[in-house]
Amino acid sequence: MEIEYLKKYEFYKQNGASKRISAFGPPVGLTETEIKQLELEMNNGNSFPKVYKEFLNIGGEFSCISLNHVGKNAGKLVIKYKEALRTRNVDIVRPIAILNTFEGQCGVFIFLDNEDNSQPWNFSIHKDYDNDEGEIIWKSPFKTLADMIDELVYISENNLSV
Repeated sequence: MEIEYLKKYEFYKQNGASKRISAFGPPVGLTETEIKQLELEMNNGNSFPKVYKEFLNIGGEFSCISLNHVGKNAGKLVIKYKEALRTRNVDIVRPIAILNTFEGQCGVFIFLDNEDNSQPWNFSIHKDYDNDEGEIIWKSPFKTLADMIDELVYISENNLSV
């Protein structure tokens, strides 16, 4: 797969010079066949946004950049959190991918039916994790998924903590 958006992440994986990679190993990606299976499961067979496919290809099984993405089980994770959000009267009917979760109560997602490098969104399934305005879903501070991943790569390369 040709990498267009996540060149820094691809370099990070190939370079392998960080304490995280030394401790846990490099990112582990999914195969194109596994990505196509996830597209069937999570996006009605439609192609994922390019940047998300790149992420999956480079580190979809294990990211090594402080994202706890669940690889081939990504579809199951989406079902779990969509159901949890429904209990808070939020029904996301569009296809999404969960990129990260925190304490099982909140996380980050992207819409899969959007442009190739879409805006990440934060969500909360418990009111204690809502944003300061009490929103259950709100835009992340990153304009694009590539911006978010580039920042996480920078943090990992420089052995900073999140």
